Amino acid sequence: MDQKSLTVGVLGPKGSYTEQAALCYFKDCAIIDNYLSPQDIIEDVSRLVIDYGVVPVENSIQGGVASTIDALIKYRVNIVGEIVLPINHVLAAHPKAEFFRRVLSHEQALNQCKDYLKAEYPHCALEPTASTSLAAKIVSEKEIADALVICSEHAAKTYKLKIIAKHIASTNNNETRFFVIGNSTAKPTVHDKTSIVFGLIDRPGALYDALGVFKKYEINLTRIESRPTKKKLGDYLFIIDFEGHKDNEIIKKALEELSSATTFIKILGSYGIA
Repeated sequence: MDQKSLTVGVLGPKGSYTEQAALCYFKDCAIIDNYLSPQDIIEDVSRLVIDYGVVPVENSIQGGVASTIDALIKYRVNIVGEIVLPINHVLAAHPKAEFFRRVLSHEQALNQCKDYLKAEYPHCALEPTASTSLAAKIVSEKEIADALVICSEHAAKTYKLKIIAKHIASTNNNETRFFVIGNSTAKPTVHDKTSIVFGLIDRPGALYDALGVFKKYEINLTRIESRPTKKKLGDYLFIIDFEGHKDNEIIKKALEELSSATTFIKILGSYGIA
């Protein structure tokens, strides 16, 4: 399919890191940037409203994105790809700005850049917004001349803000992993990863037995996370990423054996990795 005809849902507004990830993956597509949550994107993919969605699933500093995981468990969609995007915050402002009284950005970005702000702009009040790109949009469209913005360079250029400083975060290893969500199944590649979710019987050693299946078949786990079932306190589901494609014979055997040690298994998708 011609990528230009594809509709891809991302977290908005225009200029978001999610949009940047989508453009890295699809190169050329019709971006739908009016989504406020990963669940809304994943739901619209499941309803065939859009062809694909790009959603954040994990950040190297903040950890997993719970709303994405919960929606993947809830809706019948497939993970068909992933993008790992370096998160490089910049400090920007309206071109007419000459003095600053406040800093607008997402709460996480404000926290990730707090050392820089404390050293360079200790007098500025911090004003959280729903996203970094929304902060850039507000300052640009309202021509706010007394505010700084923490956002991506992509957002600063999108809204024609002047960049004052780059790489202002306290850590240099800030990366976000995004899933590409669709209704198709990705074919095996040279390097693949599979994501699954499963439940366990409440008994001693249940998780140990489940994980032992991966050791038996020498399958490398790359991530494990638990999420509450929302049924009762202490009842959890486990989300696991591991190397290999679900159509590989060894993976098939492992998943078949895993089914005997779990109450249910849902394959969230197999997808190629860079």
